[in-house]
This record gives sequence, C-alpha cells and structure tokens, in this order.
Amino acid sequence: MGIYLEPQDGSKFDWIKMHGEPIKSGTFISKATSSVAVAFVDNGSFQALALMFCKQETQRFAAGRPDALWFKVPNARVQGLLGKSTWKYVE
Repeated sequence: MGIYLEPQDGSKFDWIKMHGEPIKSGTFISKATSSVAVAFVDNGSFQALALMFCKQETQRFAAGRPDALWFKVPNARVQGLLGKSTWKYVE
C-alpha cells in the first residue's frame, strides 16, 4: 500500500482535506510535477494515507480499494510528513 503517511496534528482525513486536491481514482502523477497522488482509506477502526510512488502500485491499489479517496498533494507537504526519510518514484 504505497508509503504510509502519518500526520502528527489532527486526523489523516483533516490533513488530506487541508493539503490535498481531489483527483480521479487511480490517477498516477508522474515525477515531472510538483505534486504526488495520495490515497485515503477509512477502514472504520483506522484511517490510512498512502503515497503512490509508482504506476503499478497506483493501479493495484485502485483495483483493490475502490472505496479509497484520491488526492493530489504538493511534494513539499508530503516531505514535511516524512521528515528526513526519502522516497523516490519507480518508473
């Protein structure tokens, strides 16, 4: 499921609504842009945010989780959650 994102302030849904822009389910955003696709899932007992780092992961996740909400989020906001951790796109 992509790379998990863990906001420290507030809920994951509050964070994604504040920093994300809704996009079509399963949309992969190439590394040539300043944003990345993030999927939000509410499982009832917990919520999850997943950074979509490659096209295959995006397609598999969209097929397996049709209930996910998808957002375009600026890379800087995502990096702010990851701190010193790094990530890269897989082509």
